[in-house]
Amino acid sequence: MLLKLRTNSRELSREKDRALVTLQSIADGVITTDSDGMVQFINPVGEKLTGWLTEEAKGKHLSEVFKLHDEVTEHPIEGLVERCISENRQISSSEANTLYSKNGDATPVQESVSPIKSEDEQITGTIIVFRDVGHTLELSRKLAYQASHDSLTGVINRRAFDHRLQQAITSAKLNGLQHALLYLDLDQFKIVNDTCGHDAGDHLLIEVTTMLKQKLREKDTLARLGGDEFGILLDTCQLECAETFAKEILYEFKQFRFTWQGIHFQLGTSIGIVQIHKDTESIVSLLSAADMACYVSKDMGRNRFHIFHNKDKELMRRHGEMQWVSRLTHAFKEGRFTLFRQPVVPLSGQLVNRKHYELLIRLNDSNGGLVLPGAFIPAAERYNFMPVLDRWVIRTAFEQCFQFHNNDRYAINLSGTSLNSDTLLQFIKREMRRTPIQPDNICFEITETAAIENLLKAAKLIKELKQYGFKFALDDFGKGLSSYSYLSNLPVDYLKIDGEFVKKLSTDPVNYEIIKSVNHIGHLMGMKTIAECVEDDKTLRDLRNIGIDYGQGSSIGEPQPLFVNWTLSDSQTYLQNSRL
Repeated sequence: MLLKLRTNSRELSREKDRALVTLQSIADGVITTDSDGMVQFINPVGEKLTGWLTEEAKGKHLSEVFKLHDEVTEHPIEGLVERCISENRQISSSEANTLYSKNGDATPVQESVSPIKSEDEQITGTIIVFRDVGHTLELSRKLAYQASHDSLTGVINRRAFDHRLQQAITSAKLNGLQHALLYLDLDQFKIVNDTCGHDAGDHLLIEVTTMLKQKLREKDTLARLGGDEFGILLDTCQLECAETFAKEILYEFKQFRFTWQGIHFQLGTSIGIVQIHKDTESIVSLLSAADMACYVSKDMGRNRFHIFHNKDKELMRRHGEMQWVSRLTHAFKEGRFTLFRQPVVPLSGQLVNRKHYELLIRLNDSNGGLVLPGAFIPAAERYNFMPVLDRWVIRTAFEQCFQFHNNDRYAINLSGTSLNSDTLLQFIKREMRRTPIQPDNICFEITETAAIENLLKAAKLIKELKQYGFKFALDDFGKGLSSYSYLSNLPVDYLKIDGEFVKKLSTDPVNYEIIKSVNHIGHLMGMKTIAECVEDDKTLRDLRNIGIDYGQGSSIGEPQPLFVNWTLSDSQTYLQNSRL
């Protein structure tokens, strides 16, 4: 019997030793107390976190050793042992609390308190298990930040901005408050990316973000919505306040200069403004209205703002454009597009054998009338229908111009959307192989603005197709952010001077010098010059005196259906008669 008791005593001692080794080895802090809450044991991790050694803490109440506070309110959390014993269950926290050590150091922890029971289920004490969750919280905060913030600029992203907008809409409905949403789209940002690369574009976005943040009040919110688009939520701000803020932003952009490796850029921004009030329906409708208002400001000339109104005429026009998309789709399926041509003639008066035209698209409407491109091209551009029209013109021109006018040269306009397409080059090559067209008979016209905004792709397209013999013209030259430095990257054959300069040639000395300068630089670079919108004899004489190579306009020849037999001598006769 005595031997059995000794054996049991040794087994209990070994079990106790194993328990102590286990408690000292685990990564969690452990404190045990008796049923009165007096500390009996603290393992090494617990000693480190509380700053108390077991010898020091033994016999002290848990509240003195384990000083726990609510992380949010900072209120002390007391009565853990008493609650655990009275409820006879484990007490644990789902959120982190703050543990203050003996030295005052704070550590975020998660803890649980469980009852210790004897063999007869009597509670003899408690065991508190707690762990340092600082690393986990820091990782969680970083992940939450990354999920809600733009990695480049550090401002909140679209997802987090949507949440802020919903809060603003709710406060407007419940409390009658008014806020304002500003939707910003940087003007000419793509030029920086294409000219200097994405690193330059990234630095530009960071600088713009810094500039915008300096203009905000503490309660306002700035977000990057994607690409070069930003959203600003002006808290408790009526339209007058938003309009004043937008003017300040436009002024800042006017003063703003971005420099990259010695190249200087001046950018602007188009801003759409929407009031948030009790009748605001949803985030979707709010952002849609802001986006539409922003596009209106771009159409009105860029670097300006536009305020959304339900009865806004400009936005009604947008609605009309959306209806045009359906009409264009049906017209295309029914084969109601047709080509016109307008003569482009040499201004020297010298008779030449080859005739030169610009091809212009027209639409036969369902009532038998003829619709000019100004009515449907804006809708086609906005809703990505231009590639369809451009490819139709190319295919039709290659087929018909060779069949009926195989020695004439025809200019085909390419839109910015098509120019930015990765498939345009292959399409032109395929059509060239499919038809017996002579590439020298085709001249592709690209607007200056489209060429600059898609500089790399435009340069690649031009260089590739010129190897086959195709010609190229830079259209509307002088209308956009023209810079002669771009011409060295765009080896075009013709410069078409924007018609707005030509119209004012005879009345504005500045326009006269601009056209003279373009003509001079063009000739130095081996390019021929074309003046469009030639509408009277005086303009024609001035263009001839400057030395412009070709003219195009109503006074030279109106657009006619492609198969009307216009003779070159008709325009040559007009030019001879207009010489005074």
